[in-house]
Amino acid sequence: MAENSLSSGSQASVPDATLQTVIPNERQRVPGDNSAYYAGPVPRSEQLFEIDEFDIAPNPPLPDHRFFGFLGGIMPDLPNLNESLLRFSLVKEGHVLSDFEKKFADCKMIFMRHNRIEFIHELRPGRMEFLTDSMMLGEYAAPGIYTFRAEAVLPDGRVLFCLEFSASSRPVGSEGIM
Repeated sequence: MAENSLSSGSQASVPDATLQTVIPNERQRVPGDNSAYYAGPVPRSEQLFEIDEFDIAPNPPLPDHRFFGFLGGIMPDLPNLNESLLRFSLVKEGHVLSDFEKKFADCKMIFMRHNRIEFIHELRPGRMEFLTDSMMLGEYAAPGIYTFRAEAVLPDGRVLFCLEFSASSRPVGSEGIM
């Protein structure tokens, strides 16, 4: 597992910290450069978007640094694809820090590419790729375990994909989960 340091600089309330991936047991990994696992109310075999690559850079994300997420795979031909909801959440040890839900096709912060050529803002059958960026601010990197989750759901409740990854942050030199 990789370990990354963060100097809090002007963040007096956040000590120097490390952020490292926490790997749960008995779960199926999502392909790509990431520490993500399939999650959700249904098993991987019942998730409809066929993921062939999910990359996070840097992996794991560094607090106070921009990170990027790339998700690629095959979207099935299904009715109401563009009515699908996308949910993102960030939870720290059972406490929701951030919860976002929006119609997937309306998420302007996500670049969507169809068949590796056309940039669009709609879900279509065939090869779909999604690219976004974000930043985990140092004030949210206080010691603890953080779980990031992304889930896309059709209006009828079927799951396109659901994945999550966890990372642990703690002061440098302290004992604890890593």
